[in-house]
Amino acid sequence: MIKVLHVLTDTNIGGAGRYLFNLLSSQDQDSFQIMVACPGGGELEKH
Repeated sequence: MIKVLHVLTDTNIGGAGRYLFNLLSSQDQDSFQIMVACPGGGELEKH
């Protein structure tokens, strides 16, 4: 299994956040272990 860490510095769901959601929806969950690091307290954390 390939481990992937996505790091975002923005707390809002802007361009990078939307791109990440689109990317994650198409990833093969059997082949990749996906983790996301982002600042707490924003809209991105809620999703």
